[in-house]
Amino acid sequence: MIRIILFLLLIALGAAAAAWVAEQTGDFVLTWGTLRLKTTFPVFVLISGIAIAAAIMLWAILRGLWRTPERIQRGRRERRHARGRHAITQGLLAIGHGDSVGARGHAEVARKLAAHDPLALLLHAQSAQLAGDRDGAQRAFRAMAEREDTRLLGLRGLFIEAQRADDPVAAVMVAEEALKLSPSSSWASAAAARALWALCSPSLSMSNFWKATRCTRCRTPSWSTTACNAVFARRAF
Repeated sequence: MIRIILFLLLIALGAAAAAWVAEQTGDFVLTWGTLRLKTTFPVFVLISGIAIAAAIMLWAILRGLWRTPERIQRGRRERRHARGRHAITQGLLAIGHGDSVGARGHAEVARKLAAHDPLALLLHAQSAQLAGDRDGAQRAFRAMAEREDTRLLGLRGLFIEAQRADDPVAAVMVAEEALKLSPSSSWASAAAARALWALCSPSLSMSNFWKATRCTRCRTPSWSTTACNAVFARRAF
């Protein structure tokens, strides 16, 4: 309602201004060298308005032509990103279906079209895991661990790969790094506990355990005290 009223007011003001200009008398004379132009004031105002409108339209056209390459490039980027997101979606669905070949194919497409998308890295890692490619999975999770937004997820993947490779030392180191990054992470504390427990077998006696470990509680320089505390909380000595 307010917009309609404002629109009507603008029309009324425009009509009043046009009537005022039409009522004005006098001539407008332009002299340039030997050229002399003479017209009435209302005609001069009309010609000036037409010239201003034409200049604005010409500027809009030139600006649109100047920005056309940028718009085309942006459109290509958006279409490329959309195809990459589609490949990621289809790849994650293929992983859910257990289709390792389809997942790897979609992962390669996503890597080419959306290499910097964190979900593309996740798809690449999980497709490698599904295909049994441990080296490829480790590379993908390592790349995720180097990014700020996927570091914790990459560390979790590296921890799982260390467990699959039966490497408790690497598992403890990865879990320790995850605890430093996110002390409140429940999976990291539980993972560190399980990994350290697997490393320090329950078959070890108390004296052998203290000889084999050297942190503030178990005296090891490379393992976190948090992980050791988690083990001692879960295990009665």
